[in-house]
Amino acid sequence: MWDGATVYDMDCDGYAEVLVRIADGVTFGDGKKYSSNSGGNGQAIAVLDGRTGKLKASVNLPQDYMNIGPMACMMEIGYLDGVNPALVCWIKSRNSDKSFNSIMVTYGYAGGNTFKQLWKYDASKYGGGGEAHQIRVADVDYNGKDEVLHMGYALNSDGTLRYQVPEVVHGDLWFTDSFSPANDGKEMYCYGVQQRNPSTLLEFMYNASTGKMLWTNYGGDGNVDIGRGNVGDFDPNYAGFESYSFQGMLDLKGNKLYDCDMYPSIRLWWDGDLLAESYNDSKIEKWNYENKTTSRLATTWKISECASSDRGAPMFYGDILGDWREEIICTGYNYDSLVIISTTAPTEYRNECLAQDPCYRNCMTAKGYYQSHMLDYYLGSDMKRNDPIAPIDGKLVKQLTVTDLAHNTGWGLAENAAVGSVIYGDREFTYTELSDKLTGAEIIRTACDSKKTDADLAAFTAGSDITAYVLLDKRVITPPQWLNDWTKTDLTAAASNDVNYVIYSKDYAEGENIILGTNGMSGNCVNYAVLVKEQSAEPIKGDVNMDGLFDTADVELLQKWLLAVPNTHLADWKAADFCEDDKLDVFDLCMMKLELPEKS
Repeated sequence: MWDGATVYDMDCDGYAEVLVRIADGVTFGDGKKYSSNSGGNGQAIAVLDGRTGKLKASVNLPQDYMNIGPMACMMEIGYLDGVNPALVCWIKSRNSDKSFNSIMVTYGYAGGNTFKQLWKYDASKYGGGGEAHQIRVADVDYNGKDEVLHMGYALNSDGTLRYQVPEVVHGDLWFTDSFSPANDGKEMYCYGVQQRNPSTLLEFMYNASTGKMLWTNYGGDGNVDIGRGNVGDFDPNYAGFESYSFQGMLDLKGNKLYDCDMYPSIRLWWDGDLLAESYNDSKIEKWNYENKTTSRLATTWKISECASSDRGAPMFYGDILGDWREEIICTGYNYDSLVIISTTAPTEYRNECLAQDPCYRNCMTAKGYYQSHMLDYYLGSDMKRNDPIAPIDGKLVKQLTVTDLAHNTGWGLAENAAVGSVIYGDREFTYTELSDKLTGAEIIRTACDSKKTDADLAAFTAGSDITAYVLLDKRVITPPQWLNDWTKTDLTAAASNDVNYVIYSKDYAEGENIILGTNGMSGNCVNYAVLVKEQSAEPIKGDVNMDGLFDTADVELLQKWLLAVPNTHLADWKAADFCEDDKLDVFDLCMMKLELPEKS
């Protein structure tokens, strides 16, 4: 679990970097050796080119406890500012009295040779709590920025202490997920098990945003190691997730439902229904809730010659093929190959690719034994399935029909786009910059979460001759194919969450149908935004008030503007740029007056 390595596209150029802990003497892919010039005690984090293994940048690990010995290191990726990926490192060492030194440290890399520390939190000095064999990085308050969680305490995105959970000590396993369909998209919960807690606490559940305990389960003499636990929707007869350990199956409120003989290990979505399965020591198992027994759905080594890793866990698992069920990745028996095992069960349910969920994607970069992947939305038999909504009409946008049923309640129309206008129907982000040409446009408020959908999102009919604009997050490396015949413009727009947009345009005649396709399943970016403007005739030179005429009123308006008369506004300043030098001055006014008789 303490391997100190992960892989991610840190500089958002479309190619992944390898992030790994290094020390003096490490040889990189290009044959060069690392030297910290610190006398042999230097440990660092390196950013390697994923294609060549060449060192791109490095930064020293904190030296606070290096005199005690090397620091073990665990990594995960998170979006601490809501925009850029950051490396989250948990480093730890043990003192001679068996106490621990525990530090959380985060780093940012945007390309080149600059790799910098963002913040550091020393739990040994400033307060920590129970720690498991995993960390969790998730946006538990749904504000767009990830928090960093341990089993017994949490840090804000800026590295300050968010909360501590009293009474929780070490336990092997814990989970952070959206457990309840009633609070989907509003609350995440944490469930965990305990090891030899003096208070006799065995397992618990608390609010992941506040740390408020929701229920506890006590028993034994304080010397009990629960060891394993699992959480998911295993029984559709009860609302939300169930949790189970060797203490039995519990409902969302912590009430014991019945004994359960399915070994608690890794939660998995495998077959065609929305209930969860379990992966345990090469076996994929399903809980038969009607007769309270366990069935084996598959055994990996019977499907293909492969081996499990330590503790019977796969080398990796997750939704890598994109249909929302999860694949198992093992090594071949001779450790010279990778074996990918996928379900063959059909399904009637269409869900977004799990890897497009930010929380799940973070989990895929994390280490720790029995590290189950978590979601920030609820996935279970009683999940909310949106019904189709009636088409929406606006001034220029007619019959807006949202086909992304999973997120259709987040779509809508609004008028008069401007700085300060809300961009999405399911976020509070606003425009902080918007080109003049886009000001006043009709707004199609897309759902930001529609970025996770791998199909067409919506369609509408042009109510007039229009120009449609699609504002694509600049971090999307490859624009979706449906934009291939759109024109990339030099217009600009920016959002309050520090996102800049690349803007594409296309003209449509009245009555034409416009299809809005996928965002490209760019789960770490925001969804595209859409603006619509009515096509206008070729602008009239000199018509700065845009009344369709060039006359003395335009001359007087420009003169007032040049004199800085209060409340003077030019509807189209470029119409007065007679000198064609992209600025307005007295020379343009003179040229304007000379042209006026010819226009009268």
